[in-house]
Amino acid sequence: MPGSFYGLQFGDVTQGHRVLGAPVVLDKAEHYEKHLEEQKVVASQHERRRAIVEGLDARATDAGGSWSDPGGVLAEAVYLAEWPSVARGAISGSHLRLPDPVLVTAMQSHQRSSPVRAVDAPPLLGSLADKAVRLQGLVAGLGAGAPAHGAPPGGNGSGMPREEVLRSAARLAKADLVSQVVIEFPVLQGEMGGLYAMTGGFGEAIARAVGEHHWPLSATAPLPGTLPGALLAVADKVDNIAGAWVAGQKPSGSRDPYGLRRAAMGIVRIALEYALRFPLAGLLASALDQFEVQGIEGLDDERRGVILAETTAFVRERLQALLLEEGLPHASVEAALAAPAADLPALAARARAFAALAGRDFFEDAVTAYNRCAALSAKDVAAAHRAVDASLFTEAAERELAAACDSVRGPLLEALAHLELESAIKEAAGLRPAVDKYFDEVLVMDEDPAVRGNRLAQLAAVTSLIGRIGEFSRLPATQT
Repeated sequence: MPGSFYGLQFGDVTQGHRVLGAPVVLDKAEHYEKHLEEQKVVASQHERRRAIVEGLDARATDAGGSWSDPGGVLAEAVYLAEWPSVARGAISGSHLRLPDPVLVTAMQSHQRSSPVRAVDAPPLLGSLADKAVRLQGLVAGLGAGAPAHGAPPGGNGSGMPREEVLRSAARLAKADLVSQVVIEFPVLQGEMGGLYAMTGGFGEAIARAVGEHHWPLSATAPLPGTLPGALLAVADKVDNIAGAWVAGQKPSGSRDPYGLRRAAMGIVRIALEYALRFPLAGLLASALDQFEVQGIEGLDDERRGVILAETTAFVRERLQALLLEEGLPHASVEAALAAPAADLPALAARARAFAALAGRDFFEDAVTAYNRCAALSAKDVAAAHRAVDASLFTEAAERELAAACDSVRGPLLEALAHLELESAIKEAAGLRPAVDKYFDEVLVMDEDPAVRGNRLAQLAAVTSLIGRIGEFSRLPATQT
């Protein structure tokens, strides 16, 4: 039927593919699809989709892999091509060093193409739902060990148990990542989640925790203002670090596509601000546990040990950087970080105390007592593992040193437990007279191997006790 519509003429001529086809005259309406197909246009969306899927299957099989469409671009591609066909491309080896999510996002958002992975390639880590489950497991342990008092202003304030706030916030923390607002404006992640949680009636405590869990956004940016937000932020960052190591995507050199150094610094700053005395290695081990529960394979004891050692060192390096930025002497920081302390606030308190107390008489006495004992006991590595046998004492100085250690041990360890470093160091300093007398009156390297071994074990015990404060051998030499 010829005619016009707002000045446009229409009739029995339609356009085929603008490159592969030509205009065509339609003799009957039922021949519409047939005539268009002759001119390289597939009119049916269902047929176009079928052709694309069959082409993807064939090309992926030829490449020895399988294709995926994580961004859902296939639905758009169906309407981008009149005569669809599938071509196989390749990515240069230098680009393949980039993390999978970076490559896949570029392919799908810019090219509307589908990634093909080798059949035996390791799978990606999982979904946001999987991450939410892992976060719930991590915050449960963090919440149980967090201080009940002394946190910065802006706590729970809802009357809701902390565990319930944390569990709910962890479950909702990543929900906004699939919202159109965050997809369009990624910088709003977390903030939009908090708004959604508040609108959804979850309450201010949960909403603030969700909204703050991405903080701090840089090494100097504000920290979470609530304890639940701080705990959830630590859990999120620990999960990111552990997950990157599990996936073989740890930072190297200047390459840090997931911002893991920033995440580690966030963990350090939050732990120090909120006095979160969680054992760092224990928290990272818990993060690995969450992945194992979800079925991640390949985490045997050996690989797990390597990951745990590397991730613990990775976070402690950020603490070292922060303390040095404060202007603390390098030696004080080294002596503190070598101490057998499990938590970040304890290590930081040591470094700050060593710097503040350097030069004080009692500090130098503690350092001297440690170094005199450590220098000699180090000659026998096994000494630290031998029990001291008082029945082998033959000199009064041996008994006096043993009594002095027994006297200071309790107060010293109690002071350390409360991070009262000056008190702990003063207790250690009280050992110096007994140590000096020991070296004046006792021949440590006695000819009798049993006596010699016992004396070295005694010196190792003194070294171990004072060493709970710090590795004083890292400090500049003092006058002995």
